[in-house]
Amino acid sequence: MMLDIRVLWLWLHLLGVILWAGGFFYVLMTLAPAMGSSKATEDRVDIMQKAIAQFRRISWIAILLIIVSGVFNLIKRIGEGQAARELSTQPENYPLLPEGYMAVFGIKMLVVVGLIVHQAVKLLDPRVLDDGRIGLKSKASGIVAGVLFMVAILLGLVLVTMNMSV
Repeated sequence: MMLDIRVLWLWLHLLGVILWAGGFFYVLMTLAPAMGSSKATEDRVDIMQKAIAQFRRISWIAILLIIVSGVFNLIKRIGEGQAARELSTQPENYPLLPEGYMAVFGIKMLVVVGLIVHQAVKLLDPRVLDDGRIGLKSKASGIVAGVLFMVAILLGLVLVTMNMSV
């Protein structure tokens, strides 16, 4: 059995999401609280800065992978609609994309663009808080981004399952 190229691109898309969202949630829910549990020493600040820098490099690679695989997945999905039209005697009954797909896709793209902007303005960068502990540049922004990641993942699942044939 040959591997379908669409399955490969879906897996690459999922890998990018896992790297980006997984790294984000690790920093937000594990690394920052652990490093901020006591006074900020030079070593703790250095570890946090290096970890965030490494996360930033990996996440930009993941974002690039998500964009490339996402574009390919959309093109492939439209191609499947086009193929269904060509096989039909009534092509008007076969839209290029399932009904409602573009609305869900548009919302997902707005959420993802918001997450990319969040990444670009470095709101997860560490800083020494007034009480001497290590914290994030913006904890509230981290929570909002966490919710946006969950919404984007849910919308992605909706898109993958829209009008699937078994």
